[in-house]
Amino acid sequence: MTFDKFGVGSLVAGLLLVLGILHFCFMAPAGGWSVAGLLNAVFATVTGGLILFGLLLIVIGVLLLVL
Repeated sequence: MTFDKFGVGSLVAGLLLVLGILHFCFMAPAGGWSVAGLLNAVFATVTGGLILFGLLLIVIGVLLLVL
């Protein structure tokens, strides 16, 4: 089995990005790593995903009306 260096690099970069956002946006204001901070991150992620899904549906609806 071979490992692609770009795949490993993107995996490490993605992991650092996720951990950095978790730490600085959710865990540091809560006073450290805790279950409450992790739950806030999960709820914010789900809420953001639902907002993006709604925006996607709006764009599809507008395109179907115009085209």
